[in-house]
Amino acid sequence: MKKLFFALLFVFPFAHATDFSLEKDECIILVASTKSETEARAIAKKYPGSELYTSKSGYIAIGLEKISKQQSSARIGELLSAGKIPKGSNCADGTRITGLLDRGSNSVSLAEKENSKPEITAAAAGPIEYTHYNDGSCTPDANKKCVSKEQLAALCKKTSAWYTNVFGLIGVADNFIDTLYRNSGASAFKNGSVYVAKSGQCAFKFDAIGMINGTSYNRTYYCVVTTIVDDGKRKGGSLAVSSVSSFGCVQ
Repeated sequence: MKKLFFALLFVFPFAHATDFSLEKDECIILVASTKSETEARAIAKKYPGSELYTSKSGYIAIGLEKISKQQSSARIGELLSAGKIPKGSNCADGTRITGLLDRGSNSVSLAEKENSKPEITAAAAGPIEYTHYNDGSCTPDANKKCVSKEQLAALCKKTSAWYTNVFGLIGVADNFIDTLYRNSGASAFKNGSVYVAKSGQCAFKFDAIGMINGTSYNRTYYCVVTTIVDDGKRKGGSLAVSSVSSFGCVQ
């Protein structure tokens, strides 16, 4: 599956990653990740003391605290028991976390700045994103439409494809998925399907299959879909899942 060819960029003034570094024995406890800065800031508000970080997969990660790798397992267990982080949280090191996102209120994605560059304006005439966030934080722009849960579910029923970027997104908050994705790419994820769950939400189900450190794994994941793209060009149907909420992925 080809990767989504229009991406959100974070490189214009007042929207940048600040100086940041992690020692070899340090990691950041992540609670979620998303490609929407608006959604990331909304999630961060639910976790006092959390920060927003950029990642090598191109998504924004919500990190709760920096800690040594040796202490991370015990600390994650404590936070889970206290209900302060969601199931699936993990500690990401410098191989995935690249910077600390600027805290300024002016920090927005390039795609949300109208006419900032010709290619963004041109993209608006092509693919259209249909997005729904459960917390209502979706912000429309030239090529993104905010829809209700029911409207996304209606599109979901017509969707049978997905972009491989969804696995990179999930991998920001799930070390197992990240390892498989870096080792084998999208070929590690099989039997994918898009459907409307009993909750009425659009869902993406897939099997993560591969070997890590000599151990064979086969895990099934269920993720909440947040964005469906209509590019008007795909054979057999123009709709495809382009983003899921790693915060809403369960096994």
